[in-house]
Amino acid sequence: MASNLAYDFEALERKYAASDVSKVRQPAQLHVVENRNAHSKESFMRGAVIFIVIAMLVCVNLYNKMLLTELTTEIEAQQEQYQLLQNEHKLMQMQLESKTSLRTVSDIAQNELGMAAVESYQIEYIDLGAGDRVVLAKAPQMDLADYIQKAYYSVLEYLGF
Repeated sequence: MASNLAYDFEALERKYAASDVSKVRQPAQLHVVENRNAHSKESFMRGAVIFIVIAMLVCVNLYNKMLLTELTTEIEAQQEQYQLLQNEHKLMQMQLESKTSLRTVSDIAQNELGMAAVESYQIEYIDLGAGDRVVLAKAPQMDLADYIQKAYYSVLEYLGF
């Protein structure tokens, strides 16, 4: 479409001069042409923003997966430690039961403390079948001075002295 020919403006002026002067000259129509550079910059910016948003989403997703992996590893380590502590607890429970068994207590009492089993002559029985009764001791008689002293101590106690 483009050619090397230059416009001959003088020929154009002659043509208009030869034409009818009575014709009213119409102004040239303007055509709006989009600036392709502005459109390409806008699309470039839109693409850059979309790329940045996608990159951020990918980074956030990777970070979340990293945290999840770390927490899973920590949970597994804590569960292993919990199992070890449970096994240690069972072992200690068994040791405690073996130390508090009747045979162990009897051996310690006889060998280390010098105790002996109870003989039949050392046993004394108490008879509780004779009936239930209560014997009260006679309370001492209080006179006026005792009542005054008791009231005085009650007041002091109430006041916090």
